[in-house]
Amino acid sequence: MSYPLVSVVIVTYNSKQLIERCLAPFVATNLPDFDVIIWDNCSTDGTAEYVSKLFPYFKLIRSPNNIGFAAANNSAFELCSGKYVLLLNPDAFLESLDQIYFLLKVIDSDERIAAVGPRLTGADGSNQVGASGWRVNLFNIASHFLFFHKLFHKLPSLYLSNARLLKARAVDVDWVAGTCLLVRRGVIDRVGGLNQRIFMYGEDIEWGQSMRSAGFRVVYVPMVSVLHLGGGTQRKESEIFFSTGWLDYLAGATAQHGSILSFVCFKFTVVLGLSIRALALWTLGAFSRNERKFAQSRVNWSYAKHVAQLRRPV
Repeated sequence: MSYPLVSVVIVTYNSKQLIERCLAPFVATNLPDFDVIIWDNCSTDGTAEYVSKLFPYFKLIRSPNNIGFAAANNSAFELCSGKYVLLLNPDAFLESLDQIYFLLKVIDSDERIAAVGPRLTGADGSNQVGASGWRVNLFNIASHFLFFHKLFHKLPSLYLSNARLLKARAVDVDWVAGTCLLVRRGVIDRVGGLNQRIFMYGEDIEWGQSMRSAGFRVVYVPMVSVLHLGGGTQRKESEIFFSTGWLDYLAGATAQHGSILSFVCFKFTVVLGLSIRALALWTLGAFSRNERKFAQSRVNWSYAKHVAQLRRPV
């Protein structure tokens, strides 16, 4: 019995408007290298019915409840028979399967590489900051929010945004976003799956850190670029995505591994950094009369207010 090279896991929730574009590269009469599994988290927009009708040759699992991103992926892993598993969001769009084969070439270059992921770009072609980064700690959080990594390029940061590193073939990091993430199946068996206590946001960061702690490498491949709408199931392509989940995760991780003082420092640092961003974007909007800059400014003010009101998780 032959097994696929890559098992592709796509977790959907109200993704009817996106899923056809996401699945397009895998629609062919003969793709022995790929096994596609769609886990639908109890969508209410007819996603499962749509997939069943248009793509009956893919494995479709209908969950009776929305169990979250981590739990859904973990459940789908049990159905994967490939040597590798590709986590792919329904709002992430590959241009061709050549992008996956390039990632396979990188992960096959060293048996110590547990996972690889591409650069993520927005609809306007801009680089998405949350595609990869380094371990969550107070220093890296401050480096990102207070722009230390911009002033001193060799400093690590929470997210990888260094222009020089974005031109590299591959960069060792502590985590890569689960939006488009290729993982060795053997590593999943050894390290375990995603943390199911996290419903959504941050589980991929924690997973990558677990792989690194187990002695594996996690590699970001900016030479491969994948379009990602970001919150695609929650907004239109032209809208600015807003969700506080990523900030809540950072707050929880800081509280879990640090003292009360470190949590206070976290709040001060993040609120200050977001406020500076908001003011800078408002100023740019005023000079350029750019409504999108004003909208981005308002989003950052909202993020700052949210963090300011956070209480330390028990």
